[in-house]
Amino acid sequence: MSKITIILLYTLALLLPWHGVITVFSPEGTRYWKEVVVLLLLLIACWEQFRIIKNKGINVGNWRKISFARPIVWAILFLIWLGVLVLIDQNYYSIISARYLGLGFLVFILVSVLVQNLGKKKSQVFKRFSDIFIISSTFSVLFGLWGKFGGGFEVLKNFYSTTISSWVPGQTTPIYHQTADGFIRMQGGASGPVEFGHLLFVALFLLVLGFRFEVQRWKIVNYGLMSILFFGLYQSGSRSVVGGALLFFLLRRIYYWCRTRKGKKNVSMIDKVLWYSKLLLIMIVGLALLKGILLKTIPQDLNLSDFYFSQSLTRVSDNEHITRPLQAFTEGLEHPFLGRLGDYGPAARIRNLTQYNDDSAPIAENIFADYFVQMGVIGLVLALGFWVTLFFTVRGIARIFVGVSFLLVNMATLFDMTPLSLIFFTVFAFLTTKYSK
Repeated sequence: MSKITIILLYTLALLLPWHGVITVFSPEGTRYWKEVVVLLLLLIACWEQFRIIKNKGINVGNWRKISFARPIVWAILFLIWLGVLVLIDQNYYSIISARYLGLGFLVFILVSVLVQNLGKKKSQVFKRFSDIFIISSTFSVLFGLWGKFGGGFEVLKNFYSTTISSWVPGQTTPIYHQTADGFIRMQGGASGPVEFGHLLFVALFLLVLGFRFEVQRWKIVNYGLMSILFFGLYQSGSRSVVGGALLFFLLRRIYYWCRTRKGKKNVSMIDKVLWYSKLLLIMIVGLALLKGILLKTIPQDLNLSDFYFSQSLTRVSDNEHITRPLQAFTEGLEHPFLGRLGDYGPAARIRNLTQYNDDSAPIAENIFADYFVQMGVIGLVLALGFWVTLFFTVRGIARIFVGVSFLLVNMATLFDMTPLSLIFFTVFAFLTTKYSK
């Protein structure tokens, strides 16, 4: 079964950056390939646990080892509470909502269990998984560059929807999304620019976690891949993920500097100059990229002296990322214990589209606000417990990645996008087995 598990994990790494292309170019139904992969992983995990119980029996003493310091315990409790809410509501839209809310936690549990069963192979599998995902994401960027700068949209318009920046469940993915001033947000092989940008963020982390090419004369390939991924990230036009990536690189540089200085009384002037030069370069590049993105969202006739007034500030910060979570928390207070499962996110949109022919629905724009409004305070506490224990379980730059990811999920309900839920929680599972305390 281990070979099948490895093949399924590699399949996720290869195809997740291309989910949008698969949806557009393949026959109807192929969009559920990722759910099939998760189902197979679930069956394998159940079969392996059944074999263990059959051969060794149930050891009651193992239950004493369960610790609330482990994120997998919080993930299991989260799914149990989600199942209770589904049983209470007993309607189709609650099941749909549970699918989006709980998929990542389920994948985390499955991958954690299956990777542990791989034994000594798990490090090699994680490296190969990372290699496949990085290369696949790089080609996804090249596909986006061909579409935006190489005339590819003329070909793709025959397959994608030509209704720009508009999508509802069941419709064909738009050929591209566009800002108010005409900037085309690249989506590569993904289903949209936000999904695309966050996939590249994960690819960048996996790249710097262990540079692919360790031989000196080939190290330039690492920086070439990083440049392509970062350019694609910038072209996605997502301010939050660009800022998150820059924060990750900044904290990574500080982390390695602290490790280098640890135990050293004297640091050479050359090392100091190199470190400060790299830090300055990261800050300059970061400010330049953020300035470029902000200029695409601010009207050209804006008087900079008005920047500090609320109207101008609203244009910059996009007030919906603030008002929507506040609205979700406010509505969640009306049902603080059981929540309102299915009244937010994709499930609510599907229901409104089916019943009222209206594709609008409330979105929390913050996963923790989403958990609270749909699952009540218990769901929120269990989700926070998972993230806190995950942060303190991993170490090194893996902890920086988890911390920055925590910031990103406070800016959007990222895991409503299934590819993001799959890749983030799969990587989290690998990190807790390889880079844990």
